[in-house]
Amino acid sequence: MHRLLNLSLRGGGMVGKFLLIFILARLLPPAELGIYGLLTATVGYALYFVGLDFYTYSSREMLHADKYMWPAMLRDQAVLFVSSYVVVLPSLVFLFWADFLPVKYALVFYVLLVVEHLSQELYRLLVTIGKPMAAGVSLFIRSGAWCYVLVVVYLSGYSEINLHAVMWMWVIADVIVVIFGAWLLRKLPWDELKSSVDWVWIRKGLKVAGLLLIGTIALRGILTIDRYFVETYAGLDVLGVYTLYMGICFSLIGFVDAAVFSFRYPILVSLYKSGQYGAFKVAERDFARQTLIAVIALAIVTTLLAVPVLEWVGKPIYLQHIQILFILLAASIFFIIGHVPHYVLYAMGRDRSIVRAHVSGLGLFVALSFLLASTYGMSGIAISLCGTFAYLGLLKQWHVSSLRKASITHGMDK
Repeated sequence: MHRLLNLSLRGGGMVGKFLLIFILARLLPPAELGIYGLLTATVGYALYFVGLDFYTYSSREMLHADKYMWPAMLRDQAVLFVSSYVVVLPSLVFLFWADFLPVKYALVFYVLLVVEHLSQELYRLLVTIGKPMAAGVSLFIRSGAWCYVLVVVYLSGYSEINLHAVMWMWVIADVIVVIFGAWLLRKLPWDELKSSVDWVWIRKGLKVAGLLLIGTIALRGILTIDRYFVETYAGLDVLGVYTLYMGICFSLIGFVDAAVFSFRYPILVSLYKSGQYGAFKVAERDFARQTLIAVIALAIVTTLLAVPVLEWVGKPIYLQHIQILFILLAASIFFIIGHVPHYVLYAMGRDRSIVRAHVSGLGLFVALSFLLASTYGMSGIAISLCGTFAYLGLLKQWHVSSLRKASITHGMDK
């Protein structure tokens, strides 16, 4: 029952974000929706620089440590994050100084970045310390509850929603999560907190998390830089179109993740670690089959509903560029299917292969975008995205095949 409720909360959050993008497309001018796309993509990308993916190390460490050691670990993490804030936050001023982002959104951008990071870390922490229900509630609040509030406001007949109001509503949701999480942590043995900051532990964690962080920054960079390319070569109105289409197509990833990835990839990891290579290959085939079924079903639904939904939005500019929707839909399909060899490599512990693929993918996307955007505008960037994700999926699958042929998989094929 708890697992079902957690899945419901996660799914409810995704549906809320999905509905929000359509409400915003209907209420906001396309240029403002474009700015929303820039702000959200930039905040999401900056989270990796302030958080440094340190949780990938600290979560495992906490699980293997006595409870009385947790406060010191949390304190050390807090010291690291404050240090990252000191470095990262001032450097982001460049985005406003160079007019990549409008200065009038600077305050809400910075506040949102901090509270979104804190709420994200608290969610991960609640999962780690064995409070899955509380984690699910916090995730729903920060990812979906505030979206439903705005949807209800719209359905009530209030149509004067502006972008500032949307962003501050998101901030309020994150603040609620931070307060909620801090309240839940009050029962930890804080009176045991006596030792000084463990800089050795922090440095070790940065080394462990650093490799995967490079790969993540490269991959997520593709889904951030694309917005800036669209703004540069096509303008904010067209970026609004791109933002809506990306919101539609790449929400599929969240649904497939909830329905397939979150269940199947831990099985792959467990089977490979335990040396059950025959069962691993069977699980891999099941993983691929379920992913393919899910993505085909969602793609069909998206295709059937696209025109009616865009007509409801009521702005001709979205229907004028509908061909871009289907290019981005293809890109999202390649991206999702590429997760199968990605998780196989992850289960095999081939992190370096993943990182190299993501870094080369970022380079390919930038090169293709420079080549195509000046001539084809948004279409060129969408095609570049599609080609990049097809390349990443094929490259990762090639790595998997190469590992098998070289028998590096410890007899898995025997």
